[in-house]
Order: sequence, then C-alpha cells, then structure tokens
Amino acid sequence: ASVDALIEDTDDDLKATLANTVTLTKQASLTLAEAEALFRESSPALRQLPMTLISVDAALQSMTRLTNQISGSWLLGGGGGEGVQVPAAGPPIHAFDDGIYEQVTPSVEKGNEN
Repeated sequence: ASVDALIEDTDDDLKATLANTVTLTKQASLTLAEAEALFRESSPALRQLPMTLISVDAALQSMTRLTNQISGSWLLGGGGGEGVQVPAAGPPIHAFDDGIYEQVTPSVEKGNEN
C-alpha cells in the first residue's frame, strides 16, 4: 500500500514537472524566435558599421586638419603672420591614405636655398 502511494505521489510530481518544462520550453522558443528576428533585422546595419566608423574617423581628422590650418588666420583672430606653426595631427587610425591631406609647403626660404 505504501509503494502504491509513493508511485501516485511521484506520478503527480512528474506530471507537474513535465507541465512546467513544456511551458518553459514554449517560452524559450518564443524568446529565441524574437532574438533571431532581431539579429536578422540588425545584421545589415552591423555590416555597415565598420565602414561608417572609418568614414567618420576620416572626416574628423580632415576637420581637425582644416581647423589647425585656419586657426592662424587673421579672420579668426589668429596672428596670420610668418612663424605660425600648425600643430601636427595625431597618428591616423584609419585605412585611408593621409598623403592627400598633407599641406604643400615650399622648401625654399629666403636665404636658405638648396
């Protein structure tokens, strides 16, 4: 008699455990389906992110160079005279060629011809 009662109690516990497992599995399946949809929708934007960051970096470095070049202008309150040193920009951290941004300066100065 005690074995039969033990089996009935165990059977009821197993039924409740299986019902909870089924409910949790359904919720997990829904969560995984939502996560998959989010990954699919965000994938195109994530693929474009590295190139966007490189472009933004290049634009910021160009703006820094331009700001450094015009900061000595008399129009903006700078001295504008000879001897105004343009500070060098920091090292590039992008894949573009920085050669196009280099300022062309004459190598021949008064009294110092090569």
